Amino acid sequence: MAKDLFSARQASQNEASSQDLLQYDCLPKAFRIQVNHLLKGAIGKYAMGIHLGGAPGVSISNRWWNTLYSEFIREKGVSWLTPGVDNPLAQCVQYISVAPTLDALNLIEFAFKFIDTEIRNADPYVRMDIHDLNLIAPDAAIAELNHRFRQHRIGYEFAAGELIKINSRYIHAQVLRPALQLLQDAGTDFSGPLDEFLKAHEHHRQGNLKDAIHWSLKAFESTLKAICVARGWSFSPGDTAKPLLDAAYTNGLFPDYLRTHFAGLRSALEGGVPVIRNKNAGHGQGPTPVIVPDHFVAFALHLTASNIVFLIECHKAMP
Repeated sequence: MAKDLFSARQASQNEASSQDLLQYDCLPKAFRIQVNHLLKGAIGKYAMGIHLGGAPGVSISNRWWNTLYSEFIREKGVSWLTPGVDNPLAQCVQYISVAPTLDALNLIEFAFKFIDTEIRNADPYVRMDIHDLNLIAPDAAIAELNHRFRQHRIGYEFAAGELIKINSRYIHAQVLRPALQLLQDAGTDFSGPLDEFLKAHEHHRQGNLKDAIHWSLKAFESTLKAICVARGWSFSPGDTAKPLLDAAYTNGLFPDYLRTHFAGLRSALEGGVPVIRNKNAGHGQGPTPVIVPDHFVAFALHLTASNIVFLIECHKAMP
């Protein structure tokens, strides 16, 4: 468990009025060092000269670092990360220490995906070695990573297996995180919308802003389709937001006694998220490139998330 130093707590208190001011372009040296310590604590040390079948636990950590490193450099399309460094752990640590922000974030996300899946789902015999190594548990490691992001006011959070860009801590906590959690908890029927919404956030983090709008709208429409499938309501595979909303409304997803109120909501759903897509990301941009500002994309993501939360809650509340 992360324990703030007195100076960190004081800085947090002194800067409470600007808590929601986040930065994305710089990973402070202290943050990079903290993440490297965290990865060593969650994956284990790399012991040179000890091979598989050696001391309990050490071989497991070596295997994990070898797998993580080889999969990352293959995905990145390179032969190594840092020439002259002699083991996978040291290569990853050095890379996180000096790489440009986006490259370092790529490895941090990749490593925590590995912790969240491979280490979390290790077989019982491996888990015995994990216990002997006294490693940081995956949930605790993810919680500490997110604490470090908040501590340094870096606008990212690891959630649902991805690094999510945060434009506002309040909106993230009240809108984006509940949407991701609801999509996860809703089961396999909503795996498509979840995957599309995560793609929207990944494009946002990478700066592909028009693609972020495109995938957020696909997630919104797929959520409506998933509800229609779960309820047995008819729709056409190519239906966009308006006919899908019509089907949901006709079948009582929005209560009759709130018809007037939800007429306004329906108008917002039809004229909010879909219009953003149709005017900015759904069609060709012509001879002059369309510049989509970041705050416009954030608005699309937040509006999509709040609508997803509303639609799934309505679906859950129906008999």
